Amino acid sequence: MATDGTAKPVPIRLVRLGRTHWRYTQAVYHAVAERLHETDPDTIILCQPDQPYFCLGYHQHLAQMFDVAALQKAGFPVIRRKIGGGTTYLDSDQFFYQFVFHRRRVPVHFDAVFQYLLAPAVHMLRALGLNAGLRKINEIEVDGRRVAGTGGGQIGEACVVVGNVLVDFDADAMVRFLNTPAPAFRELARSAMQEQIATFRRLGVRLAMREIEPLLIRQFHDHFKRPIIEGELTPDEQQRAEELADKMTAPEYLMPPENGRSTEPLRQLKIAADDFIHWVEIEHRGRSLDGYFWVKRGAVYDARLLDRRGERLVDLESEFIGLTFEPQRWQKQVPEGVPS
Repeated sequence: MATDGTAKPVPIRLVRLGRTHWRYTQAVYHAVAERLHETDPDTIILCQPDQPYFCLGYHQHLAQMFDVAALQKAGFPVIRRKIGGGTTYLDSDQFFYQFVFHRRRVPVHFDAVFQYLLAPAVHMLRALGLNAGLRKINEIEVDGRRVAGTGGGQIGEACVVVGNVLVDFDADAMVRFLNTPAPAFRELARSAMQEQIATFRRLGVRLAMREIEPLLIRQFHDHFKRPIIEGELTPDEQQRAEELADKMTAPEYLMPPENGRSTEPLRQLKIAADDFIHWVEIEHRGRSLDGYFWVKRGAVYDARLLDRRGERLVDLESEFIGLTFEPQRWQKQVPEGVPS
């Protein structure tokens, strides 16, 4: 992984963009990945967005995730990346690290790629005294709570893994424009994010944004055991990043026809490795209800139940807490034993 077949380690280029126009925090690593060949250096990009924005995963569609009219009225920017994963809310309280490594210089299987490239971030968190670890391939957690957003995929000959350091996270902003069936879904999502997403501020880590970069770079040196040489983007990479920034924010790319144009509200939203919000239409003793469930490790952790008039059934909600989440069964009929 570290060499090109000789005893001499292959250097890694480090590109420090600093506080960057929000579009280029995504477009640059795509441009570097597209231009990467085996004879080119692997690259680590460090940056911080200059304003808040949303980033869609490659397989997502703007109208499926958001109330587009509300989003556009607020003038909130959105970009769609070419690698998978879910929608993320990103702002200047987050510091990004982005790995663009040639596929021949990383492990064959992508779960091992995540382990290899995310290890420096985990080690940095541990050096700060946090009980950090990697779960379910690419989930960085501290004491069971998500402490970073990560994603990855292959672009051309490059393996790309991206992540962030959460100094703070605005859960209200994340759920504000989601295409949800009812406020109850948004309420549960906000509560789950506030509980399950850890940040430096919530963990009591007193670290300024400018102090994060040198800590990460130190871990890069220790982990990769390769020369890390600070460099700049080539003119070709810069030009391609400009082109991609336009493409990745264009309406036809944000709402591609091949991904469908359904505007049905979200039925599921991932919060962390073991935490999801679900909307299920259930049948309970002859009544059709809308059930909104915060599911943790396969069991209902919190619930909101509404009848067809939109009235909340608080007494019934408590009876679902702790039950194994069984949406297909509940759509037909909630079993006896859950009183009305």
